[in-house]
Amino acid sequence: MEENPQPTSIKERMLLICNMKGVSPNKLSQDLGKSRGYIRTISENYTVDLLRSINRIYPDINLMWLITGQGSMVIDTSLESMDFHSLLNLYMAEREKNDRLQQEVSSLKNEIVNLLKKLAEGGESKAV
Repeated sequence: MEENPQPTSIKERMLLICNMKGVSPNKLSQDLGKSRGYIRTISENYTVDLLRSINRIYPDINLMWLITGQGSMVIDTSLESMDFHSLLNLYMAEREKNDRLQQEVSSLKNEIVNLLKKLAEGGESKAV
C-alpha cells in the first residue's frame, strides 16, 4: 500500500488540520489569536506559544507531526482513557492470541519438515 507523501511545510500541515477539523484557515488563525490570514502566510519561524495554542484548541493533534511532518497527525487517545484492569485484560487477550499463533507457526514448521522429508523420500525411490 502506497503512503501519501507527508506535507513538507508547517503551512501545509496547518491547512490539513483545518481540513480535518472543518474550519477555515481564517477561523483557525483567529482562534489562535492571530490575524485572519496568519495560517495562509505562516513560515517555519513559528513560536512555542503557537504550539501551545494549537494543543489547547486541538489536544488530539500530534505536535511532533505538526513540527516535523513525521508520524501520525492525530494522537491515539483510546488507550489513555482505559483503566488498569481494562488494559490488563487487553494485554492478556493479546498475549493468548500471540501464544496460539506461535503454536500454529511451530505446527506449520513441523508440517513443512515432514512434507519435505516425504518429498525427498519420493525422489529417492524414483532414483533407485
